Amino acid sequence: METKQESTDFLRLQKKILKERGFALDQYNPAYIERRVAIRMRARNVDSYDEYVRILDRDLEEYRHLFDALTINVTQFFRDPGVFEAVKNEVLPTILKEKKSTNDNTLRIWSAGCASGEEPYTIAILLKETLGEGIKNYLISLYATDIDQECIQKAREGVYGKESLTDLKPEHLDKYFTPLSGEKHKISDEIKNMVIFKYHHLVRDVSFPALDMIFCRNVLIYFTHEMKDQILEIFYKSLSPHGFLIIGKSELLFFSKARYYFYPFNSAEHIFRKERRKPVIAEYPGPERRKKWWWGIEYRGKRTFKNKVLIVDDSAFMRLTLKNMLSRAGIEVIGEAENGIEAVEKYKQLKPDFVLMDILMPVEDGLEAMKQIIKSDSEAKIIVVSAIGQETIVQEALQIGAKDYLVKPVLEDKLFKILENIIEVKK
Repeated sequence: METKQESTDFLRLQKKILKERGFALDQYNPAYIERRVAIRMRARNVDSYDEYVRILDRDLEEYRHLFDALTINVTQFFRDPGVFEAVKNEVLPTILKEKKSTNDNTLRIWSAGCASGEEPYTIAILLKETLGEGIKNYLISLYATDIDQECIQKAREGVYGKESLTDLKPEHLDKYFTPLSGEKHKISDEIKNMVIFKYHHLVRDVSFPALDMIFCRNVLIYFTHEMKDQILEIFYKSLSPHGFLIIGKSELLFFSKARYYFYPFNSAEHIFRKERRKPVIAEYPGPERRKKWWWGIEYRGKRTFKNKVLIVDDSAFMRLTLKNMLSRAGIEVIGEAENGIEAVEKYKQLKPDFVLMDILMPVEDGLEAMKQIIKSDSEAKIIVVSAIGQETIVQEALQIGAKDYLVKPVLEDKLFKILENIIEVKK
């Protein structure tokens, strides 16, 4: 049975990985994560999560080995079917409608970090199934790249075992594959010829221009924040105006500069759309094509409060977003803080009616700040607003004394419903 100290150290490990690599472990079953981490701990000859955290501190290459262990056997056709359903039913119709209005018959897609080719071939099958006979009316460029030459060679061969075909519909298997011996199948030339495979380094090599979609799933987790920012900036420049970026279900943009350049198109499936310019909150709610703000906040303007709030978040953009939303409802933002230490000092100085508190911040995180604030004022009303939705962290925050817990993106109606329940509304 896991001890309280082990549970605390494991949570610390999860928070470290999220903060340093933007990899959200709460997308996985906790037992699975523990088993996979245990593999790496045995490989490094350590017995505790605390020791393993120290290894990650001094050996950045260990992150690659850890992520390899965590994402093992993830290269499958139609992996995360919901993503491809969203691409088929939401993304493609949007792209094709806009292209029709401009008489543009090109369709340019990039599968970045394609591994052994399952993803780009899946995209090709999706295009064939969605466009049908109409596919001949489009000039399709489907690029698939990886830094591993062996993976590229395997992808070009197009031969796959049954483990790669788990999520493939039987009709697609019959239509687009030829059975071989040993339970293997080979992709048809019709699909293979749609994909252009290339060796490519995401940072050093020249990118592809005017792309309509970029798939880069479970790749960004391998990079530091600095490298990730470089890659996402390359993606931004490579996409056509309002092009689409699809990232992994465990990956987040909250800790990247890219949050200024992409907005969620389908948050559940981690599909983002490029902004033509850096969003300016004061200009929203935006055009009719998108009735939600970057963070998914709907403009309502119905409520009127007279309360005072302290906003604590290390993202200036997020602080501004919350400030604009609250100000429209008559709530006065009397202070802002970008880390836990500032939050404690400003709370004691300003005495706000309530606090909106982020969790992952530099210097001191939100959990520690809450402990100190509540220790000094047992009546403090704190609402957590965080990108982390992991149940263990939610429960820890509530046990410390948070009145409620909101996971970003923040919906205005949900926030104000919480406020109406926990604060004395001053009119």
